[in-house]
Amino acid sequence: MTLPTLPPSLRSDYALIADAHQKFLAKRGVLLPAEDTQQAVMLVYLFRNLGLLVSLELLRTFVRGHWAGQSQDLQPRHLKYDGWHILLSGKSGDRLKAVAKYTSKDGAPKSRQPGETLPNGHLMLVSVDDPSPDFELKKRRGAIDRNDWDSLKASYHNKCAVCKEPGALEKGHKDPSKSYTLDNIIPMCSNCNNWASSDMVFDDRGRVVALASARLIQKSDLAVKIRIFHELSNDKSVNPRGAASHKKR
Repeated sequence: MTLPTLPPSLRSDYALIADAHQKFLAKRGVLLPAEDTQQAVMLVYLFRNLGLLVSLELLRTFVRGHWAGQSQDLQPRHLKYDGWHILLSGKSGDRLKAVAKYTSKDGAPKSRQPGETLPNGHLMLVSVDDPSPDFELKKRRGAIDRNDWDSLKASYHNKCAVCKEPGALEKGHKDPSKSYTLDNIIPMCSNCNNWASSDMVFDDRGRVVALASARLIQKSDLAVKIRIFHELSNDKSVNPRGAASHKKR
């Protein structure tokens, strides 16, 4: 299988990022995405907008326009997990350290003040000199380091746990509802990681063993939804009286 590579127009920026990573971040455990991954394209876009609020929508558009592989569910949180100093909106609760301007969906110029959370659907690469404070805290608490990650990949023969193909690998959640720890990750290629998103629960062998969200059910045909509904209505763990009421019918 031929893997997509970083477009030539992005390579000079990637080289600058790699240089900063080598000088400031590698020794602190931050992981540099391989050049043949869509995370590298994502990081280049954020680097070009260093210190600025950017919309997730524009980030995804940029990646899809510069990445030859399949880009289905781009999640910049993975870069933050790997140690990059990125602020995210939403559940992360990240707060700005300085005034930040941005453009709303209707084209109006807006700004957020220091101490405020990021506007919905926006993110910011703060620095390429310092790791994410969250990452530093997790490191002190014994989170995943490079040696652990390299050992885990080697145990899977440096192949994706799901599709078994060799190539660039990312940390994929086994169970997205649980903490991002060494015993809750498996190596995945970007295609499988994007496909799984936060919807699947995997076992150690990369097999889907459960759903982690209702999104796939919501996308299913009506007949499938009805079948699932009946199964759940007779499941004692969901409806303790389900089995009894089923017998009465």
